[in-house]
Amino acid sequence: MNLDQYKVNWPPAQVGDWAIEKFTVTPEESRVDALRATLSESGLKTRFTPPGDYTRLTYRGNTIMSDTPNELIDLLPFFQKAKGRVLIAGLGLGVALRGALLKTEVNAVNVVELSSEVMDLVTPHFVHDPRVTIHLGSAFSWNPPAGVLYDTIWFDIWDTINADNLLQMELLKKLFAIYLTLGGWQGCWSEKESRILQKIGY
Repeated sequence: MNLDQYKVNWPPAQVGDWAIEKFTVTPEESRVDALRATLSESGLKTRFTPPGDYTRLTYRGNTIMSDTPNELIDLLPFFQKAKGRVLIAGLGLGVALRGALLKTEVNAVNVVELSSEVMDLVTPHFVHDPRVTIHLGSAFSWNPPAGVLYDTIWFDIWDTINADNLLQMELLKKLFAIYLTLGGWQGCWSEKESRILQKIGY
């Protein structure tokens, strides 16, 4: 599969504490990252970044998400399932939204984003697509318009893989189950990996 199709090409920008940045991973940095992953006790030993040029979203200098292969692979279940009317909780860098819009089976996408600064940074890259509506709000309190149901729902509000996230994942899936069409699908970023960490007690 060509993961490059899901990468974003946004120019560097900053709004408040949030920024879009370009960065390069050299072959040497990639080797060190791979070694670190191999030695990790977390059970996620394959997560390292190949050499290349990437884009990331940062908050006060800390990376929140990027379009590195690991993160794109994390989104593949959503990309494969996305169809019809889609809801995404968490705009982030816009990678999930971009991937959904690449599918002709997707006819509308609602995105709920907690940060107005992130919206200011990323929304301009999607204004050309009439299928997109981006809402400011929290996934835990936002409700769809009356009568609206979704064929696909994707929760992507976490910036680290952590077993503690599982409680929020279960809560969100329960809250939004009533907004799924018959046969609809909902999923969460990094749920599988978080369950691995829970299992080994990491």
